[in-house]
Amino acid sequence: MDQQFLDQENRYLARVENVLDEGLADVERQKERLGVDLVATRKEIWDNIGDMDEYEQTGRETQAELGGDRYVMLTKLQDRLERQKDAPYFGKLDFSLQDAARINLYLGLAQVSDQAGNTYVVDWRAPVADLYYDHTLGEASYTAPKGQIKCNVHNKYQFVIKEGKLQYAVDTSTTVLDEVLLKELSKNASPVMRNIVSTIQSEQNKLIRASFGEDLLVQGVAGSGKTSIALHRIAYILYHSRSIIKPKEIWIVTPNKAFTAYIGNVLPELGEEMVPQCSMEELAHLELKKVCTFESREAHLEKLYAERPTTEREASMRYKASVQFAEDVAAFAQKADRYSFHPRDFVAGDYVCPKGTLEVLYYRRFAHYPAAKRMELIADYVERDFKEHFHAKIPTALHIKIQELVMGMYTRYDLVTLYRRMLKELADKGAPVILPERQIPTDKGFQGDPIPYEDVYGLVLLGALVEGSHVNRKNKIKHLVVDEMQDYTPVQYAYLKAIFPCPKTVLGDMGQMVDPYLNAGDLDTIRRYLGEECRVEYLPTSYRSSYEITTFANRFAEREIRPIDRHGEEPLVLHVPPQEEVEAIERQIDYAYDKGLESVAVICRDQATARRIHRALHRDALLLLDGNTPYGGGTVVTTAFHVKGFEFDQVILPEADEEHYPGEWGKQLLYISTTRALHRLVLLDTAQ
Repeated sequence: MDQQFLDQENRYLARVENVLDEGLADVERQKERLGVDLVATRKEIWDNIGDMDEYEQTGRETQAELGGDRYVMLTKLQDRLERQKDAPYFGKLDFSLQDAARINLYLGLAQVSDQAGNTYVVDWRAPVADLYYDHTLGEASYTAPKGQIKCNVHNKYQFVIKEGKLQYAVDTSTTVLDEVLLKELSKNASPVMRNIVSTIQSEQNKLIRASFGEDLLVQGVAGSGKTSIALHRIAYILYHSRSIIKPKEIWIVTPNKAFTAYIGNVLPELGEEMVPQCSMEELAHLELKKVCTFESREAHLEKLYAERPTTEREASMRYKASVQFAEDVAAFAQKADRYSFHPRDFVAGDYVCPKGTLEVLYYRRFAHYPAAKRMELIADYVERDFKEHFHAKIPTALHIKIQELVMGMYTRYDLVTLYRRMLKELADKGAPVILPERQIPTDKGFQGDPIPYEDVYGLVLLGALVEGSHVNRKNKIKHLVVDEMQDYTPVQYAYLKAIFPCPKTVLGDMGQMVDPYLNAGDLDTIRRYLGEECRVEYLPTSYRSSYEITTFANRFAEREIRPIDRHGEEPLVLHVPPQEEVEAIERQIDYAYDKGLESVAVICRDQATARRIHRALHRDALLLLDGNTPYGGGTVVTTAFHVKGFEFDQVILPEADEEHYPGEWGKQLLYISTTRALHRLVLLDTAQ
């Protein structure tokens, strides 16, 4: 870039920094005044608490509460302005509308305007920003609220600004895949995920800006930015639909709490509140906490990797993870009414609601509701009918009596007993099922073996269909994001569909299944649980690893990964005797840190191997074998299952040979593990 251009851009940056300084000063003044007012209001309430009437006191307390809310809002604005001062924008768009003067727009994490209303920086989510991410130079268009806007793009520039200073500028004549992106990708891995607004690619941008009212199914290879897309999509939805959707009305289903912590900074960086997150296992705990205890997924996988299950159990697990089983559970739930509903004439004085009417209400009018909800609706119906019959209000005591009589026609069965009855019926029809053992409830919990993991979501689905869910009663969820889609079975998708009847964004990689039995199967299976107009998209490019690592990982990939042109070291395959394995790992860790790398993962095939190696290492290292332990950088010893979605500067794979990674399943684990590496990959072959 020539000096004249850089001088011009430095002057503009200084102007934007001044606007931000003025904004910060104004916010500070407002906070100071508001703080004084709040202290005075609270003192007045306290000093006159005995003299104020109820209405005056309520008015003052409301005033103080609103003032407190305003103070919190100003503090959030102050935090945002301070973040913006570090790097107020990252791009510049030089374009013109048809037959009009040229316009220069600067794009940043959030809009920057002065007190007169002049805009200096446009939010990256604004409709016009689509020109920056999606179009090359020449004729282009973007969709605004008033329709399609045609224009011409003349130039695009990218900037790197740190601590309010312009580091460098790049003239970008194509879409955003250039030296700025390559510089970002060449950095060391961060212990937490960061936003990618300055380097969003065209194919990612299209998914981020898709309508929140449509179901979106995304198959992306490892490192294609799936989780980043999901989080930026949430920020985009909140920006454009703020009047109709709140952060608490968007939920993310994540693999575990460690991953939740890893992605927790992204939305706040983008100026949005973090949305609620939970794992499938946490949902199961909410549904079953009063029903039974159950085996965790981690315990299930540890057993699975340690010893192959019997042929009988293999068949049972495959069936319980099938579309057929989901349909069988739904069919049983529909006919389970005969075990639970016992209608009879409802009589109160000369008022009668016949048994036949109750049957029509239960089996027809309210048939699309879970049984427990149907009983509530029937009780409401009887009350209304009773009031119309007597033309009078219902006293509280009578209201309670009607509720008791109607609810008395419904028998709540123990869910595990009902589930076992269902399995027995299915077994009689030839289904390959193994029945879970009964548990005995006690004052201290449940006595007996936990319910096997493969039975958990059949139980959860049956409970949701018969009794209704305990999860989504208070919260009206308007959009659901499901990450790591490949690890959820049809039964789990049937459950999510039943309790979250809202649009969904579902992302994952079918090549990264960690359970050979309990998984999604294929994309078509997932799609059947989404809307008819579900949009399916593919992301074939990995932006995480170097060209050499991605090319190496392709030998294990189900679908070919498209590498980017960022070069580094060739993956290193070392043949070492088993007794020298730990020493070799130590040497490779030392080498990585000597080279300036900051995070190293020793990724093992199973938990037993991870524990053995962790014990043998002569250094501080985190043993990450559960979903609750956050990773904060440095050396970690773990398994492929526990670090899906994470990335590290260097990855070391012990026992990376056919003996320990046999067959197709071994290839999948190697694919997951090798694609965690950004800059350096080491495989240790200890086969005899």
